[in-house]
Amino acid sequence: MLRILLAYGIAALVMLALDVVWLTTMVGMLYAPIMGDLMRPKPDMVAAVAFYVLYIFGLVWLVIRPALVHGVRWGSVAMASGLFGLVAYGTYDLTAQAVIVGWSWKLTVIDMIWGTFLTMTTGLCTVFLLKVMGQAKSA
Repeated sequence: MLRILLAYGIAALVMLALDVVWLTTMVGMLYAPIMGDLMRPKPDMVAAVAFYVLYIFGLVWLVIRPALVHGVRWGSVAMASGLFGLVAYGTYDLTAQAVIVGWSWKLTVIDMIWGTFLTMTTGLCTVFLLKVMGQAKSA
């Protein structure tokens, strides 16, 4: 249980660090011009925190925990975490594409690529750091 909590904490720090850099860089360049008035002036922090809590839980439980239990296979961690990101971000972006007037295919594709990269990088970094700390074994 302690390893799972440690994995959660590491994943949260990695993901938040990467996402803060992405969002502070890309909101003005990508999201705001495309989303326009749909975007809040300031994010709803309750919803944002709920997203990160739930998303990181899913990543840790469905991807990182199995790597800790069965042994680390780097290709499997990369594939599983990347697919988790693609499916989760794809669900959001493609639903928005389907129902929001004026939603951009450019935003959909870029955001899905980002979500895949973000989640894969978070999964790999988390498992790597756990391995360095002696909390994960090789397969």
